[in-house]
Amino acid sequence: MRQNLDHSQPLPVMETWTNFLNTKEELHFAKAEIMRFLGTRHLQLKESATLLRPTWQGLPFLGFRVFPGMLKIKRDNWRRFTRKFRLRQRQFARGEISANAFTTSIASLVGHIRHGDSWRLLEKFLDKFGMDL
Repeated sequence: MRQNLDHSQPLPVMETWTNFLNTKEELHFAKAEIMRFLGTRHLQLKESATLLRPTWQGLPFLGFRVFPGMLKIKRDNWRRFTRKFRLRQRQFARGEISANAFTTSIASLVGHIRHGDSWRLLEKFLDKFGMDL
């Protein structure tokens, strides 16, 4: 297969990883080492997508903020979840969607939220509607 690749065009390679380190110096050293390693393979970091920031800020990823040992849902995504949940509820009450479509949609919404460490928030929200996990 490798022989059939057109080597005149760059082949996009994307990897995502995180390093949570104690000091800014350690972080900059790690970045330099990663850049050196990638350079030996004729690869490079995309500077606009490389984030060096304090741990307390977390890293944005798929609607969550990633912290060491914790994944918290972003506020905008929580608002989007609650709006969509209420919309599906109104649609079901008006007969615009079936019980199966309602259940499937809610399960999908809750499934995404459950990836984060937002159990109490989700439980409290669902309690208002007489639902449990």
